Amino acid sequence: MNQDQKERLFRCFCEARKTQGFFSSCLDKSSTKEERDVLIELVQDYARASNKIKDYCLENYHNNP
Repeated sequence: MNQDQKERLFRCFCEARKTQGFFSSCLDKSSTKEERDVLIELVQDYARASNKIKDYCLENYHNNP
């Protein structure tokens, strides 16, 4: 994995975490159970996405620094 690829994945990871944080902050402002359920699902989706990127990077950086 070259440096450009590593940087791109890191940016994707950061954006996924940023979006996850944004949806988390919206939980306090949700007014209905349905809104809260949707936001919780989105937070979980972005947590899974960022964890996938992190795991991929750890696996590939460890094998190919």
